[in-house]
Amino acid sequence: MKPSFIVHAEYELRRAGVDERIRRAVMKLLKKLSKQGQLGCCTHCILDIFYKLSRSKPLTPLTGEDEEWIKVKENLLRNRRCQTVFRTPATGETWDMDFREGKEPITFPYTPGAEEHIQ
Repeated sequence: MKPSFIVHAEYELRRAGVDERIRRAVMKLLKKLSKQGQLGCCTHCILDIFYKLSRSKPLTPLTGEDEEWIKVKENLLRNRRCQTVFRTPATGETWDMDFREGKEPITFPYTPGAEEHIQ
């Protein structure tokens, strides 16, 4: 017998008209998760961590320390822990490209996607 969340997922994916290739990939991930055993409330934690990491988001706040930065151009650094956070080394100006208003400055510690940072 299939777990109820697998049956639910199959139904919802079909109902939403999700492309067959994507539907197969999602079901493969869900079936792999279901084989992990009785995880109970841990499932939510696992999915939250998976969601963040699959989007290249950090699990803890960014610190802004030197080791977090990768040079992408002569006068531009990208945060290695969050690909949407950039810094101009000359000025120290730092911003998150996920902001809807463009280059709004951010300060550290910084948690990308936290509600207080979303415009």
